[in-house]
Amino acid sequence: MVHTVPLVADSFIFPEREYGIVGGGVNETSIMQQVLNDASAQGRIVVLPPFAITISTLTVPTAGLQMIGQSGVGGAPSSRLITISNQKVISIPDNVQNLYLSNFRIVGNNTGANQHGIEMIGEGANMLVFDRLYIENCGGNGIRFTDFNFNYQLQNVFINDCSEDLFYIDATNSPAVKLTNCYAALVRANKSGYRIVGGQLTMDNCNGINGSNAGTSVLNLGTGSTVAIVFCRNCNFESFTSFGVYGEDGSDIVLQEGCSFVAPA
Repeated sequence: MVHTVPLVADSFIFPEREYGIVGGGVNETSIMQQVLNDASAQGRIVVLPPFAITISTLTVPTAGLQMIGQSGVGGAPSSRLITISNQKVISIPDNVQNLYLSNFRIVGNNTGANQHGIEMIGEGANMLVFDRLYIENCGGNGIRFTDFNFNYQLQNVFINDCSEDLFYIDATNSPAVKLTNCYAALVRANKSGYRIVGGQLTMDNCNGINGSNAGTSVLNLGTGSTVAIVFCRNCNFESFTSFGVYGEDGSDIVLQEGCSFVAPA
């Protein structure tokens, strides 16, 4: 997907210029929430500053939002949201429409199983795109998406070293879900890189590695009561201790082309 941004100065909000965001470890949750609310109401794009902003939880406005970060040396995102809470960093409520988040880092502090990088547990969300996001060190999941949501894409999303499953997705009632160029790295013991609880989705050019932690699986499909079907193209799943791919009865992975697997001898 190609995302174009109109080159009109009034289209953007720079939080450090208009709202006095300073970084430096100060809790700026309330200011940043106002930034998001105003941007959504005015149809403007939030451009995060090239430094770390300390927050607890930010809630995406129902009317939608576009928020992009800035890049540093080598093209990696220099914009960061760092949490001081044991709760989710970004919360997506019911019926959010037209959300685009791109090119920034979400950094947890490995505190609490509810400290997810981005959590979407409501219903009715549609046209959501998550692009070039780096999520790390969360006490819960990097991504936790559940319930009935129509259409969302994760592309170029890198999740690293969270305490629970890195990507946790229940697409049971979500008819159009796609992961492209995503990466699950450093899966913790007895957790999964991609935990697809149920439903059907597509994975293109995705990668995952569980390192040396025991009992992990890179791609874990279904539960005892739900079935997950995943269509994979050009994906690579590497496990050095347990399962590259594990599926409960009825769940399946459809290998379309160019997939590779590494499993312990």
